[in-house]
Amino acid sequence: MASLAGCASSADTGGLLEGQWGGPNMQVVARKSGVVVSLTCLDATFTGPVPIGADGRFTAVGAVTGASWGGVMGEQVRVSGTVVGGKANILFNFRDSAGGWDTTPTAFSVALGQPVSWPDGQTCP
Repeated sequence: MASLAGCASSADTGGLLEGQWGGPNMQVVARKSGVVVSLTCLDATFTGPVPIGADGRFTAVGAVTGASWGGVMGEQVRVSGTVVGGKANILFNFRDSAGGWDTTPTAFSVALGQPVSWPDGQTCP
């Protein structure tokens, strides 16, 4: 991940994304040392702090670090979105075959301090 700026543990903008965030089908564990995003059957790691801009926006690029059918190990991924208060709307996408970013990212909503839920009932092999 490039950056999720803002001290998200307090949900303020202009700092670093920090804390545990959860929602349907996504968990985000953010520390100053890096961010781990967990989706159904896929984990992606973003090295280093993710800054949140004064406008609440962030972008970060990382790699798949754990997967079953959800992705390929080492595949590059991007998260981008907006933090408002204790909530974040996040877009998650992969690189396409031409080296650009997939034009149909998957959207997620997470909240600071909330656990992840798996309402789709999917399980990994």
